[in-house]
Amino acid sequence: LSLGFIQAGFSVEKAVEYDPVIANTYQRNHPEVDVIVDDIKNIDTSDMFAGTTADVIIGGPPCQAYSLAGRAKLRSLGDDRENIRDARGYLYQDFLRFVYELDARAVIMENVPESTNFGDMNIPEIVCGSLTKHGYKAYWTVLNSADFGVPQLRERVFVFAIKETVDG
Repeated sequence: LSLGFIQAGFSVEKAVEYDPVIANTYQRNHPEVDVIVDDIKNIDTSDMFAGTTADVIIGGPPCQAYSLAGRAKLRSLGDDRENIRDARGYLYQDFLRFVYELDARAVIMENVPESTNFGDMNIPEIVCGSLTKHGYKAYWTVLNSADFGVPQLRERVFVFAIKETVDG
């Protein structure tokens, strides 16, 4: 997502990544971005993002709890590791916290298609409902990268939202 936004002329100011190895790879590919290596739940936006303008917040909460491969792996570890008990499946809530606290003008969230069936929950639908309650026009859809010139079949769910303004 970051590379696409950079190629489209956006400036990516900050990124949050939990895994230090992944954060290091991201930093090497995007040396201009301030990469925060921490659990998103630990981040106080008023402190770490002071002075940051958040025109657009983009991201993809972890997909392991939603994906078929992730579900199978969790099941193999025991019934107590069922996917709906995986805390990563609820990190979309912290993604939304960032959106609201930073008063983003637009939002794009990406995830696997299986996020539409997390237990009895449709995560993209839940996210859109929350965004709507907070003054955004929001919708979700499934897109396939092959339809956009990428030489692979890769479906992903995208949530798109734009903040409605009262002052035009």
